[in-house]
Amino acid sequence: MTRLCYRGICYQKKISTLKVSQKETIAKYRGLVYSFSSLRVPSNYNFKLQIKYRGAA
Repeated sequence: MTRLCYRGICYQKKISTLKVSQKETIAKYRGLVYSFSSLRVPSNYNFKLQIKYRGAA
């Protein structure tokens, strides 16, 4: 749990970690290697957002 504060309101937030796949080399241009890695999202990951705006849910 991480303690965060925003405009005087403090709250606890559980920070989740996501796994990243291995880097894939896409191209080489002028000596630079361009690589790409994508996120591996677990099938049971919950995308539910709990947003409050000025105190209203």
